[in-house]
Amino acid sequence: MGFDEIALTYERQLGRGLRLAGEGPEYFARRRAELVAGHLRSRGRTVESIVEFGCGTGNQVAALRRTFAGARLVGLDISRGSLEVAERRHGGANVVFRTPAEFDAPAGADLVFANGVFHHIPPAEHGRWIRYLVRLLRPGGRLAIFENNPWSPAARLVMRLIPFDRDAIMVRPGRLAAGLREAGLEVLAREYWFIFPRALGFLRGLEAPLRGLPLGAQYLLLAGRP
Repeated sequence: MGFDEIALTYERQLGRGLRLAGEGPEYFARRRAELVAGHLRSRGRTVESIVEFGCGTGNQVAALRRTFAGARLVGLDISRGSLEVAERRHGGANVVFRTPAEFDAPAGADLVFANGVFHHIPPAEHGRWIRYLVRLLRPGGRLAIFENNPWSPAARLVMRLIPFDRDAIMVRPGRLAAGLREAGLEVLAREYWFIFPRALGFLRGLEAPLRGLPLGAQYLLLAGRP
């Protein structure tokens, strides 16, 4: 399914799957941004420029802007229809949207962020796109990738409920981490998040201690460019 065709219904389709968690897309976007920000703060990193790879209609953009206030943000996607929606909703002085073909800036991003992108890319092309993302990072920059956990029954069920995810190929974290290392990055963290639905929200304080176990619906790979 082409993302140009679903640009106007993307969030509705996404919400259809996430209703099992009792949360909307905004909750997960905010938590992802907070998790990455926590890692960067703990390492004394500041973020003045962000590239979001696979930004779609901009579902993650608002959370990144709030969390990294004042940072310049470039949203990248191959779907021009999605970019048009994102531009209408989120475009501004410090936020622009481009296709990857239109944006190959010299290494300068403090943070490159991707959520749920690689399971839509044929595995044979993962290496090419990882190398592209590495080129966008400044020395010392960070790459944060969130992907759906293939060992999570909840993640698999949610993907079956979302039409644009039904033909996606889930990516094992070890395979993706190996690709990052092959591209010259150091993998700094591999964590699993989003274990408990809203109905069990009182247990969410356990997610941090359990982040090393493959229980969460998504995993985070954080890598750095030396």
